[in-house]
Amino acid sequence: VHRSPAETIAAFDEAFNAGNIDALMSVFSNRASMRMPSNVVIETDPYALRMAFTTLIASRPIIRNQIHTLIPSGDLILAIIK
Repeated sequence: VHRSPAETIAAFDEAFNAGNIDALMSVFSNRASMRMPSNVVIETDPYALRMAFTTLIASRPIIRNQIHTLIPSGDLILAIIK
């Protein structure tokens, strides 16, 4: 469990760059939504998110996300990253 948005995003980058799909998926809740680079939005579908990341990781990209904006709402947070 990551304690802050910065730790969560760092864990995402580390898992993504290592090609570790299980570690990458551990960053997300089953209710996660994410806009993919193709502009497809995946909402609350862990299997679809796993498949999308598996496809992305296959090309072995390296990413370094930076937090742009954080919008908290109760126990959720919207992280806008670059």
